[in-house]
Amino acid sequence: MVSGHGADGLPHVAYVALPFVEGDHADGHVLGVGVAVPYALSGRERAVLLRALLDESDPLTTLTGPWRDPLELEYRPERTEPWGLVPDRWTADRRGARIWASATPVMLDRFPKRHRDAADLVAESLVTAGYPEPYALEILPTTAVRGGVHRPRANTLPEGRHRRPFVHCRVEFATPVVGPVVAGALRYLGIGLFVPERKK
Repeated sequence: MVSGHGADGLPHVAYVALPFVEGDHADGHVLGVGVAVPYALSGRERAVLLRALLDESDPLTTLTGPWRDPLELEYRPERTEPWGLVPDRWTADRRGARIWASATPVMLDRFPKRHRDAADLVAESLVTAGYPEPYALEILPTTAVRGGVHRPRANTLPEGRHRRPFVHCRVEFATPVVGPVVAGALRYLGIGLFVPERKK
C-alpha cells in the first residue's frame, strides 16, 4: 500500500512534489509534497494509511532524503493558497477535466520501437495507471506548462533504476477525468505529473 513491495501489480501510494506552475512568475520550485492515494484502496486500508501520515499524537513532520537538509512538513488541509497546494489544483475538483498536460516529464515504461512510438507508450501507461484510453495524445518538445519541469536535475532520480526516455505531452480524454493524473515508469515517485489544462 505504501511502497508497492508485495502489491502484486496493484496501484499503491504515489509521492508527488507539487511544483509552482502556470502562475505569472511560475518557476517550477517545489511548493509542497502530495500523497496520491489510489481509489482502489479499501476504506480500512485508507484509514490505516491516513493514521500513519496524520496521527495527531505522532504525525509525519519531517521528510529526509538524499538532499542536504530535512524538509519540515505541515498538514493544513484548510488552506486556499498558494493554489499549487490546494488538492483541486491537481484533481480538477470533482468535475474533472478532459485535457491534461505534463508538468513534469513522463519516463516511458520501455523504449519506443518502430511499431510502438512514444505516444503509444504514454497512452498504454495511462491505461495501466487506471485512466481511460486517451482520445488524443500529443508528444511535445518540452512542457506546455509555464514553470513546468523540462527534465529532472542530475542525481535526483533513484539509483539502480533503468533510465528510459523522458517525454512531455498533452492528453485529451473522451470524458472528464478526476486527478491526480500521474503516468510513466516513475509515477509513484513524482515523475510524470499532469496538470489539468485551464479553460481559455
